[in-house]
Amino acid sequence: MRIVDVVTPERVRRLSEVSSRKRLLEQVANMLASAKPALTAGEILDALRSRERLGSTAVGGGAAIPRARIAGLDTPLGAFVQLATGLDYGTGESDAAWVDRVFALIVPENTPDDVRHFVDTLGINLAAPRAAAELRSAIDDTALYAVLRTLDDDT
Repeated sequence: MRIVDVVTPERVRRLSEVSSRKRLLEQVANMLASAKPALTAGEILDALRSRERLGSTAVGGGAAIPRARIAGLDTPLGAFVQLATGLDYGTGESDAAWVDRVFALIVPENTPDDVRHFVDTLGINLAAPRAAAELRSAIDDTALYAVLRTLDDDT
């Protein structure tokens, strides 16, 4: 699996105002629902929040990968958000507590475990100082998507 397989330019955004992890998850649920009309943002949000209750999806270095398996989904879908300022992700861990890069991922319920490799590699790449600097300095959504595409070389 590659980033370009799950994220389109329409699901990549810079956000200036997000007040909480709950609001952030609502934003990405809406972005993901826009790509799959058969699913509601509420269904996606519930799945993401259920996964977060199992343990934080912050991966360190200012990045988080909220994710969930969803029945009725036929292909993985992703959305990426670059926050203007860091958000307390509520992890209680100093390195992972503040995030400004969020890659949300929903996958079909019966997806093989090889998605774990994608998530692990994506987490490493998003937390890498070079990628973090390039994503933070991207001037618009198009530039953000271009940087994300370069991460595919590493996944």
